[in-house]
Amino acid sequence: MIGDAVINGGPGLIDDRREAAWANTLDVTRGVEEALKALKPGLQGVEIDAQIFRPATFIEMALHNLTAALLIGCVLVIVVLAAFLYEWRAALISGRGHPACR
Repeated sequence: MIGDAVINGGPGLIDDRREAAWANTLDVTRGVEEALKALKPGLQGVEIDAQIFRPATFIEMALHNLTAALLIGCVLVIVVLAAFLYEWRAALISGRGHPACR
């Protein structure tokens, strides 16, 4: 879908691509970015900002947050086991077997 837009106070054009339901959003976004990079030499005087709406940003942020949550969960498992077992070695051994700590 292509439409008019106001970007940084000036006229602009927005191209809102939507991939098929079975498509990988990260791959589609990277492909569009590569195509825009290849077209850039032929578009002298045209400013292209692919970061205004980038669907892959949401997925990358979610993956980052998930990784952080797993690491925090792993640390919390070790702390709770150490608190209940009163022995840090047993907590580390138990923590190694926990799926969040792998």
